[in-house]
This record gives sequence, C-alpha cells and structure tokens, in this order.
Amino acid sequence: GGAIYNESTITLNGATFSRNTAAEGGGAIYNEIDSVANLNNVIVSQGSGNAANDIYNAGTIATGGNNSFASNITNTGTINTDGTNNFSGNINNTGEINLSGINTISGAIIGQGGKVTNNGTLNIGEGFSITNEFINTATIKGGDLVVQNGTNTGDITPDSFTVAADSTYNNGDITVSPSDSGTITTGSFTNNGTFINNDGSSVITDAIVNNGSFTNNGTLSEGTTSLSITNNTNATFENNSSITVDNLVNNGSISGDTGSMTIAGGENNNSIYQGTVAITGDFENNDVLTALDTFSNSANITGNGNLNIQAGNNSGQISQNNVTVGGNFENTSRRKKIYVAFSS
Repeated sequence: GGAIYNESTITLNGATFSRNTAAEGGGAIYNEIDSVANLNNVIVSQGSGNAANDIYNAGTIATGGNNSFASNITNTGTINTDGTNNFSGNINNTGEINLSGINTISGAIIGQGGKVTNNGTLNIGEGFSITNEFINTATIKGGDLVVQNGTNTGDITPDSFTVAADSTYNNGDITVSPSDSGTITTGSFTNNGTFINNDGSSVITDAIVNNGSFTNNGTLSEGTTSLSITNNTNATFENNSSITVDNLVNNGSISGDTGSMTIAGGENNNSIYQGTVAITGDFENNDVLTALDTFSNSANITGNGNLNIQAGNNSGQISQNNVTVGGNFENTSRRKKIYVAFSS
C-alpha cells in the first residue's frame, strides 16, 4: 500500500489519491484479507509513469456517496457498491463484485473465477467486456456489452450485445419458481457461445448473428426497423416459440418441432425443421425445409432444395427439386402449378 495499507477497518470521507505507487500493487489502497475499507466521496486518479495509483482489495470494500476510480483495481475479495461510482480503469476480478446504486464502467472486468452481480443501474462504455460470471437483476444501459457465463433477469439495453465463445448466458432464470424473466434490447446481437432465451424472456433487436448454439423458448422481436437472423455454418438455432423474421440467412441448422417461423425473405442453404412455416416473401431454398404441422406460401420459393410438407396451402409459386406432401395440401396459385419433381 503506497498510500494506505489497511488490515483492520477504515473509513475514508472525501479523500483524493494521486501519483501513489507500491512495489506489489495497491499504490493508492491495499486492503488486506478480513479487512474493511469504507470509501465515501473518494477520488482515485489515473496512474501515470511508475505511479500506478491502483487499488488492491483482498478484504471488503464498500462505497457510498459519489466516487471516481480512474486507476485499475485488483479484487480478490468483495466489493459492494452503493451511491454513484465511476470506474474508468480496468477491474481484474477473481473475487466478488456486487453492484448497487448507479455505476458507470468504461473499462473491462477481467479475471477467471470471479463473479459480478448487478442489482442497480449499470452504465457501460464502448467495448465493455466481462470475463467473470455475470448476473444482472436490474438495469444495464449503453455501450457495447460482451459477456461470458451468467444470467439476466433484469433489463439490458446496450448498443450491441455479444456472448463470447466457450461460454453460456441465460436470458431469464428457470431455476427459481416462478421463473424470473429477462429482457435484452439491443441494436445487434451476436452469439459466439451458447445462449438460451428462456420462457417468458425477450430479445428485442434488429439483427441476430449466431455462430454458436442459440435456443429460443421466449420472444424474439424486431427493434427499430426489422428483424434479420443469420445462422452461420456449423451453428445451431433451436426455436421452440413463434417468431417472425424479415430476412433469414441459414447456413447452419434450424430445429424445433414445436416452433413456428414466419419468413418474409432470405435463403436456406442447410436445414430448417419447424412445426409451422409460413413464407410471406421471396425465399430461396437450396437444401431441406421441413414443416411438420402446417406450411403456407404466399410468395415465390426458388432454389434446388427439398420441401417436406405435412399439410397447408400455396397461393404463390414454388420451384424446387422435390416436394413431399404427407397430408392435405391446397394449391390456390393462379398459375395452378408447382414446378417440382413432385411426390406425395
């Protein structure tokens, strides 16, 4: 501890730290194991040169009032925030951080094995990322949010939302009864890991890009314009709910025998397997599209794919390599033709 080394209980009111350094970290404050540091209206300036002016916490830090932390923080203990806090340095967290009050974080939260719980209002900056387990029960606003493992039962409204590779993030928590729902509202949503949108939860966005495993049991809806979904090669998208997609590009696998998709345009180059499929805009199918229960087409379906239908109707035009009908199918197209190698 260059400025303060605490191994008991200390309360700081209105203190300012600048240009402090220590050989092993904690240039501004070093808070030992089983020690408590209460920080109220404290300013910790950004480090410069050899003066890191950082905070090292192995005990418990509790904040109140209005605080500004511009230097880096290493936490192996517990940080409990209240009041208003501005974190503009990076936080290396292998302990536990519980956020209440109003917190603004423009750096990154890194470290393996740590846990961050947001119970207040969290404002994030551009490029904000967190490699800890991240649990949100309240409000997150602004910036670009990159998360790994965790759960959202609150309201997340970043500019963009990304689930990192090799991680699992749940929107909504089904381990409690009744289940807690979550809402994610974002301009763009990218999944590189495993994402589960649980029953009762919502993702509201203009664009979903799936490079991993995406499961929808809740609500997917468009943001300010229209909803597009891109399911890339080797990605899996399981839909067990009802969704409307303005533009669908599928190069992976889409499944869900109880799901329903209304597709207003796009293309399929792999497999789509749903309970109900409605095509309302021009769509190119170059592989397998299966509707287990009901299929309807009011547009133009082209491509050299295979269409598997149990029952339904066509009022548009279908041109496919093969169409298989397992039940009652009505063709009301004015041309009265389906251009296929037809079997039923």
